[in-house]
Parts: sequence; C-alpha cells; structure tokens
Amino acid sequence: MDAEARANDQWVCFFCGKPLSSKCDHHHVAGKQGLSDNGIPLLLDKDGLVLSHRSCHREYHDIEIAELLKAPYYEVLMEKILYVCKSKYHNMKLKQDEYV
Repeated sequence: MDAEARANDQWVCFFCGKPLSSKCDHHHVAGKQGLSDNGIPLLLDKDGLVLSHRSCHREYHDIEIAELLKAPYYEVLMEKILYVCKSKYHNMKLKQDEYV
C-alpha cells in the first residue's frame, strides 16, 4: 500500500493533507474487527486503510464527536466507511445522531 501511494503521488496524510515522511500510520476507517462488505477481514482490507501522520492519527482517536463533525475530512471518511462496511457506517451514524 505504501509503495503504491508513493508511486501515485498519494503519499499524504488523510487527516491533514500534508506530505508524509518516510514512516506513517495506517488508520482502519471501519475498525480492525469483523469483515468488510467484500468478505475480507477489516484488518487486512486495504480499501479500509488510509495513511496518516502518527500525530494526526492520535488526534483523530482522541477527538470529540462535535469536533469530528466539523473536521475537513469528515465527509470523505464517512464515504470510505460506507464503501467498506455498511454496518460500521450505520453504527457511526447512530453515535452521531445520539450526539445531535
């Protein structure tokens, strides 16, 4: 995945959009447990992975829902989750609806 991203000029952080250094994190947009809609374990499904800086990844996991809803990457994140695993998408929407 990393080599492909470098080759396609996509070696940027999903969360902030800035270029990555030689080392990056891999965020599983729909989590790591369960199966994707393709029947692939979420842990291994590359469609459910995005590249990120370690600090941006940590910030995402610590973010409050109110802030997440305002994040510039929010809509794209939700689209990726929906594409990978509809049940995870609906769970995420329920959490957001409980907040709002």
